[in-house]
Amino acid sequence: MSSTNNRYAQSSALLILIQGFKLILHPGLKRYVAAPIAVSAAIFGSIFTWCFLQIPVLQDSFEGWIHANLWEWVAAGFVYLSWLFWPIAIITGLLVTSYTLVSLVNIIAAPFNALLSEKVEEVLGYPSSEGESFAASIHRTVFREIRKFISTLKWLVLLLVLLFFPVLNILSLLIGAWLMAIQYLDIPADNHQLSFTDFLRLLKKQPLKAGAFGLSVMLVSMLPLINIVLVPAAICAATVLWHKEFHADVVAAQKKAGV
Repeated sequence: MSSTNNRYAQSSALLILIQGFKLILHPGLKRYVAAPIAVSAAIFGSIFTWCFLQIPVLQDSFEGWIHANLWEWVAAGFVYLSWLFWPIAIITGLLVTSYTLVSLVNIIAAPFNALLSEKVEEVLGYPSSEGESFAASIHRTVFREIRKFISTLKWLVLLLVLLFFPVLNILSLLIGAWLMAIQYLDIPADNHQLSFTDFLRLLKKQPLKAGAFGLSVMLVSMLPLINIVLVPAAICAATVLWHKEFHADVVAAQKKAGV
């Protein structure tokens, strides 16, 4: 692997997203970044802004419901703990919104995302995926993203349930990190013809590294404006991390199986 590759791969899984933001400025990748950014700007810019405006309305409505429907001492306890509940609840709500929007962006831009990941491999000299035309990749990538979203719906439901448990909803951060890791590391995995089931099995072998990467993506996804360029940056970072930590295991398993 060249020194250029090493420069981008030196960061830990938690910080490798920074290298992704650097890579989207690489001269050989700029034109492949445009489509994911355009889709992200259209979706994040409109829906995320609306969601932020609804937070005070939802807070007032929910606290009004608490006072009207719960025993007085329960309502008083909830109001007393609202300083703890609302920040985490807002983060959880933003996380659900962010992941849903990211999934929508990635379904629409799936072929462009796969192409960007492939070009990252070419630019950095990593073993690239098997050649496939852009047109041929549309069906594969879009349906992979749809399957991915359907398979993670149960986790989104759990995140919504956790909104109503002031202590347990801290778990939403861990769930969100895992979902974001799945979302982006699957793109280079799919390019290399790894089934979604085998991909999840591989990811579970290194949950801390996958989760650390997902945590960084999750936190940035909740930042307005910056999240518009997150998708291509996360794809670039995920591709680097994939080859740094996961691809060798796939190759070894294929050799062992005689593939």
